[in-house]
Amino acid sequence: MTVLLIYKREIKPLKKSAEKRYNARVARSQHEIPIQRKPINKKH
Repeated sequence: MTVLLIYKREIKPLKKSAEKRYNARVARSQHEIPIQRKPINKKH
């Protein structure tokens, strides 16, 4: 728990830029999951 608090405190100054990147990643990952399945099936 203490590690998470320290981790959050260190990220706080970066949060503004990090949140935008994180939100973009989450939005992309949700869209990429169905797209990634096609190449994964081809590899198998």
